[in-house]
Amino acid sequence: MEAIFSSFKSALEQKKSFPDSNRELLVKTLNQQYKDLSISNPVQKNIASLSSENTFTITTGQQLHIFSGPLYFIYKTFSTINLAEELNKVYPGNHFVPVFWLEGEDHDFDEIKSLNIFDKELTWNEEVGGPVGDVNIKNLTKLLPQLKEIMGEGTNAGELNNLFDLAYQAQYSLQQATQILLHELFKDYGLVVLNPADSEMKKLFSDITFQDITENHSYKLVNDTINQLEKNYKVQAKPREINYFYMTGNFRERIVSEEGVYKVMNTDIKFTEAELKNELSEYPERFSQNVLMRPLFQETILPNVGYVGGGAEIAYWAELKSTFEIYGIPYPVLLLRNSLTWINKSTAKKLRKLDVKWEKIFLSEQDLKKEFTDNHISENTSLKEEISAIRNEYEKMAAKASKLDPTLNTHVMSEAARTEKDIKHLEKKLEKVAEQKIKKDLDQLTNIKSKLFPNGGLQERTDNFIAYYLDQGKGFFNTLKQELDPLEKNFIVLVDEAE
Repeated sequence: MEAIFSSFKSALEQKKSFPDSNRELLVKTLNQQYKDLSISNPVQKNIASLSSENTFTITTGQQLHIFSGPLYFIYKTFSTINLAEELNKVYPGNHFVPVFWLEGEDHDFDEIKSLNIFDKELTWNEEVGGPVGDVNIKNLTKLLPQLKEIMGEGTNAGELNNLFDLAYQAQYSLQQATQILLHELFKDYGLVVLNPADSEMKKLFSDITFQDITENHSYKLVNDTINQLEKNYKVQAKPREINYFYMTGNFRERIVSEEGVYKVMNTDIKFTEAELKNELSEYPERFSQNVLMRPLFQETILPNVGYVGGGAEIAYWAELKSTFEIYGIPYPVLLLRNSLTWINKSTAKKLRKLDVKWEKIFLSEQDLKKEFTDNHISENTSLKEEISAIRNEYEKMAAKASKLDPTLNTHVMSEAARTEKDIKHLEKKLEKVAEQKIKKDLDQLTNIKSKLFPNGGLQERTDNFIAYYLDQGKGFFNTLKQELDPLEKNFIVLVDEAE
């Protein structure tokens, strides 16, 4: 823990020496983005505090998704909020503000257009070519009646209905809807939600954008880093010669260099170097960073000292340290978001009835079923002792035979191997018969396993918060707020043991 706080102390010192002339612009931009929202007191205070040279941010971010997306969207947000609160205690002379960076410039619409809840899938059908954050959600709002029907009635469902009615209105873009959703969910914790797709903010980064496009610094430096790390490191993001897109509301296409001319793929748009510089000066909002340059943009416009992300995010940040250095941008402290599995009251009750400890659910499905079968069948299906005894007998026979004719040893042991194979085949038959006796229980256990680990992965990557909020209401958020701490690296299992 001391090492982490020491890292934050160093990050604070570096950030204090970094030019902070953009604080005024940051506050102005945030006030503009919040002007139509019923802003909470904690958020309002945090935005105002960003004008102070002793205020710093702790940031997380995520590409936009309908109705918030997978659970880790919520987990990383609480991890960030709790880290900011902890740092406010450790460094009372400074103030730390949790920030959520809305990444609306991605254009992979297929990744974010569906919601799975209670084994039902809702899909937003839309033709999208440009940044997903700019897409109008009129067609998305048509899913609300279906979602309300799935959620049913009750106090918690009513709260979510009101929330979605407020956030998902036909005149909004996905970016606006997500900002409202996040604000309403986390406004009491002071979370500041930033849309970085702003012309003036991008202008602060335009010199680096021009330099990186024309001189390919990030391409060279990240490749050098990858070459040094690849033996012990899974590469998360490979650089291109140019790590930028050109975009409008209708498209977002890569910029490539061909014979001294900068072209926008799949269009007729092209620039000489001088024209590129002019375009960046006049229309900086048209230039969009890819995943590798986005962190540098973030650290340029925010007084940021810490970033909370998932494993893949932290891994690609690790590729960028030399790129930060060449552009003179302070590198933040990186912390892995909390990861957890939630075993709700109903599932915990089923496990108790099956006499299965929740820890066992982390076994592979095959091992889980085998152990359950062994523990719940009165007849022991294992033939290991019999196999061992028969092997000993064959070894005795082989010894006798060898005295008569040494060549008989191989023959006898071949018979032993054949017999052992037959007995193991019989053992598998006995296991299958035993499984049939408890098939109903095994089916239920398998169903529990698949719900806690959908598609073989963690529930946080598939499930949405809606199902959990319907079950527990605000208590779900209260528990997460209490339990999530990015300074603690243990995987968390939350078990609702209530009868």
